[in-house]
Amino acid sequence: MNLDDLVGKLDGVRKLPSGYAARCPAHDDHVASLMVNQGRRQPIIVHCHAGCTAEAVMTALGLSTSDLMGKSEPEIVYQYLHVDGTVAYVLQLSARDLYDVHRGTFDYLRRHETIGLQTLVIHSQFGGRPLITAVLTELLTYMQRSRDAWFTTHDALADWALAQDVDEHTYQSRYFATDKR
Repeated sequence: MNLDDLVGKLDGVRKLPSGYAARCPAHDDHVASLMVNQGRRQPIIVHCHAGCTAEAVMTALGLSTSDLMGKSEPEIVYQYLHVDGTVAYVLQLSARDLYDVHRGTFDYLRRHETIGLQTLVIHSQFGGRPLITAVLTELLTYMQRSRDAWFTTHDALADWALAQDVDEHTYQSRYFATDKR
């Protein structure tokens, strides 16, 4: 979605030198308290002066905050190097790909695994990136809607596993069973 697409979904729009003013769809707005403009770090900025969150505004329009990211080309996430320092290959994905992969994994595990584990680790190179932050917010909101999803820490998961009445299976016994003839 680009800025013009979003503006086309709003009512009471008027052009300003720094973007657009419109009636906020998230509340009964009579004064055009919503400001929409092109951002520098995030393609579309939405701000309601009455206090509605960007998520509330986008939800009222039938959209999500990740739609504020626009149609961007994949960003470079990580370069894998040869021993001599030359680039072997580059891992690329868009912020939307991150959402699609993790949501797809989550949905698959819920449908096909009696007890599934999905680990979500956010590396430091994503810190402070508005597009990634918007996608992660949407992803976690989606996952939290599932009443049987458990958000936990490694320590709490280990404590839970140890409290279960299950015989221990070592890596060796699982994958390298010895022949007991």
